[in-house]
Amino acid sequence: MFLMISIKFRINHRALDRLESFLDECEVTNASIFEAEDFGFSKDIDNNGFQIANYFNIEILQKTKIEAMALTNKLRKEFSNLIRDMKFAELEDKDWIDLYKKEFQPVMCGGFYLYNEAIDIEQQNQSDIPIKLNSALAFGSGHHQTTKGCIQNLRYLEGLGIQFKDILDMGCGTGVLGICALKIWPKSMLLGVDIDSDAIRITKQNFIDNDIKGNAITSGDVPNGSFGLILCNILKQPLIDMCKSFFDNISDGGHIIISGFITSQEEVVVRKYIETGFVMLNRIEIEDWVSIVFKK
Repeated sequence: MFLMISIKFRINHRALDRLESFLDECEVTNASIFEAEDFGFSKDIDNNGFQIANYFNIEILQKTKIEAMALTNKLRKEFSNLIRDMKFAELEDKDWIDLYKKEFQPVMCGGFYLYNEAIDIEQQNQSDIPIKLNSALAFGSGHHQTTKGCIQNLRYLEGLGIQFKDILDMGCGTGVLGICALKIWPKSMLLGVDIDSDAIRITKQNFIDNDIKGNAITSGDVPNGSFGLILCNILKQPLIDMCKSFFDNISDGGHIIISGFITSQEEVVVRKYIETGFVMLNRIEIEDWVSIVFKK
């Protein structure tokens, strides 16, 4: 049976660039780097305006124990006290995307039950609306605070008794927000847009799996239209950059739900939307992440 050796450890974010250079010099290609959110966030900001996690989880795969030990000795010598919780494990050769699907945990939010094919749907509450998601290659599993905030704001709009003819999910990812919106307003027309072709492919499949009549296209621009509702859960700067395009392509009295920014970024985003002509209706904050409803 084919095995690989996994080297796992945690490293301070300020040593991350140095680690990446070190791995390049050592010609290490099988490395994954993810934020260790459990250890909180620093005051440092990345290029997209997000706070950087204090620590990052690192996993490096090596073909043999000898290679793994040699690399480990180099890492300990180079980074000494900067590395924490180093562990080794033998791994079987597996389909890692399939493994991810099996480890995906369901999300219950706003009366929806978000799951994938590896999860027993019988776990759900009978009152929840099931939504099946394939999210292995696209952002939008429902776990992130921004997605949950947007879903709660969809329920807020539902509570106002508003109906929508045309809905745009801009930066749709897996299509999760558009799917939730169509479950609430099933007579609406839905368009999903994303710059990533993999995201569009997955969104289209998720539409089929959830009996959603919608379309999805690859584009980085806001499409021309007169949308009654726009959903956009992306990043601070693109939200600011696209604000005028949103305003021009939303119907009079139409609504937009935005998210993808933290409280320290909120003021500049809100100011831009109000200056453009939007009125703020509702705000939801979940663990420092903000989702806001505006009306034109």
